[in-house]
This record gives sequence, C-alpha cells and structure tokens, in this order.
Amino acid sequence: MSDRHDALAAAAAVISAVENLAKECSKDTRGTVGYISVLPCEHNIIPEDVTISVDFRETEDMKWEKLYTDLIEVTKQECATRGLSWTVEQTCDLRPAQCAPELTHILEEAAVGTGFEKDRMISFPAHDSMNMSRIMPMGMLFLRSSNGGLSHCPEEYTTRDDLVIGTQILTNALFIAANREN
Repeated sequence: MSDRHDALAAAAAVISAVENLAKECSKDTRGTVGYISVLPCEHNIIPEDVTISVDFRETEDMKWEKLYTDLIEVTKQECATRGLSWTVEQTCDLRPAQCAPELTHILEEAAVGTGFEKDRMISFPAHDSMNMSRIMPMGMLFLRSSNGGLSHCPEEYTTRDDLVIGTQILTNALFIAANREN
C-alpha cells in the first residue's frame, strides 16, 4: 500500500475537505462536488487520473476566496503525500453577487399593501442576476413555491394568486423607481 499513487484516495480527501471547509466557514456557506471522473475506471486498478468539480457558495468575497485557497492547500498536501501531480482549471467564476441596497429598498417598499409576506434571504443558485450584477445594480424578487418550498425542480409550483402579487410588486417597484429623484 505504501507504494501506491492513488489519485482517487487523494480526491476522496479533497472532497471531504470541501464539506468540512464549508461547514467551518458559516452556517450559510455551501460546498459542492458535483461530479467525479476516474481513469481507468476499473474495480481492481489503482486510479491514476481523477477529475472533480468544486463549487463554493458564500456571500462574502473574502470568505469565498479563502475557501478555494484553503482547498488548494489541502489538495497540495494530499497529492504530495501520495506522490501525485495536480492542476486546477477554473471553468466558471461564481463570485458572490450582492443585490443593490437601493433596489432592495424599492422592492420592499413596493411590497407594502400587497399581502406579500416579505423576508430577506440568501440565494445560492446561480441566477442570471450574478452576471448582471457585474454591469449594473441588481435586485431579486422571489415568489414562494406552494409545493412545500421545492425549487429548481419540475415539482416547483407557484400559485396564480402569488404570481399576481409578484406582478403587482414589480409594477409598484417600476413606479417608485421612475418617480425617485436621482
């Protein structure tokens, strides 16, 4: 066993570190390994090449960057222990995107009197707004899923009444923004 250069064993340690780093960062941090590719993928051959995807979601830029920096240190250590080489390829940059406070206030003001139960929340899925926030102020309005909160799946469902309220809030928000002096 001491002569092995097992890339999958190193990957397993790195995958475990993704979960641990996210848990240690904050209760709202997310860490995900979405896929793993192993070569050769045979039941009795030591894996020599492993590829994993890693995605951290965190609201604070510095914490988000530290998660990746810390994971690279873990990767260095695990690969050095096993005599392995490694590389990192960034396939996308999903830095935290913050809603513009002025738009958040407008949406909250627009919701008054609509019967909408407002609540501020963190959204970790990658929305188009992440990219839009790089070029202009961005705000988001979420409507509840009436199917037990299920979202980003075929079972997600929003009632017609909630859609009407959401449309009214957006209409109110446009009116408020158009009448603000700036």
